[in-house]
Amino acid sequence: MGKYGRLIALWLTVVVVAGAIYLHGRDERVIRRTWRQLVQQGQGKGPQNLLQSATRATGMLAFFATGAVIEIGAPYPMLIERGELPALLQRAWTYADSIEINRRGEDLSWGTSRETAIMEAAIELSVTVDQRRESGLESYRIYWQKDGRSWRISRIERMAIIRKPDTTLGQ
Repeated sequence: MGKYGRLIALWLTVVVVAGAIYLHGRDERVIRRTWRQLVQQGQGKGPQNLLQSATRATGMLAFFATGAVIEIGAPYPMLIERGELPALLQRAWTYADSIEINRRGEDLSWGTSRETAIMEAAIELSVTVDQRRESGLESYRIYWQKDGRSWRISRIERMAIIRKPDTTLGQ
């Protein structure tokens, strides 16, 4: 290979590596943006009427892959399937005076393929009902699955309770 051949090979290598880095960064930005949007949509002041809460709850399904499962863990050791999510969220938004979700940190790693990612996130959830506020801090493992150009959640597992919910009167 001549001098120009090596330069062309080097240039092509740089272009391929730069493209891979860009695509890797793009996927990470999309996942983190989607996560922020999901958290923002989950919050709210209420209570909301039935139509508002039903519309919001149905819109939340767009963040989840078909067949997605959410494992809440103790003291509620149950699995919630994607189809059950709207009714649960609708009830929460109809009942609560306010729901606040604060992200306390996320760590993102890639699965065995570029089509999956795993996020470990700490979430502080504060819910106010009848002037009683409960707040807790928990960590979750969130499995992401690539769906075309977007990323959807395929599974959520609670990892640990960092701070147990406490109850206080008033705000």
